[in-house]
Amino acid sequence: LAQLADEPGTRLVNFEQYERVVLPAMPIPDRIRRSRRKVWIEDASERTLDQKEKDALMRDAELAWRYFDWGARTYGGVAPGTADIEAGRLVGYPFVTMWDLGSQILAAISANRLGLIDQRAFEAQATSILQLLGRYSYRYEGVRLPALEVAIGKQAEQHSGYDSADTGRLLIALKQLDVHTNGS
Repeated sequence: LAQLADEPGTRLVNFEQYERVVLPAMPIPDRIRRSRRKVWIEDASERTLDQKEKDALMRDAELAWRYFDWGARTYGGVAPGTADIEAGRLVGYPFVTMWDLGSQILAAISANRLGLIDQRAFEAQATSILQLLGRYSYRYEGVRLPALEVAIGKQAEQHSGYDSADTGRLLIALKQLDVHTNGS
């Protein structure tokens, strides 16, 4: 670094000085970057919720479940991982990843435990996901692997590949599904 700094026309700066020169002023990200806080996670098992808190959490859960319910009704049993509003209507991303399917499994388990959906609706949701997984897995060196993404929209193109992180999320969710259904 000292040798570089001695070369004619070279000015050695630190990251903060470099950032000031090349990045435009961004007040909100700058404030976030400068903030430092210690965070303590409260052990919720030691605290009981009052009715107002329980009601607020239930409203949040109902709102979250409405997305999964809309997606499953709109996309043949499986909700898209994300959606946007296009021309005034909600449109889902036309693919789901294994991470998305894991999220949907965990959402269905949670909705069932909270009483947002009954056992029949839960089983229908789980069955749709398991059937989809069965259709879109492939063999690689003697092992069956889930697909990278599965098309749930109208386009015909299917993406191939594999993502180990997404598969990990899916496997955790499948284990929770197995526990929730007592192996059935």
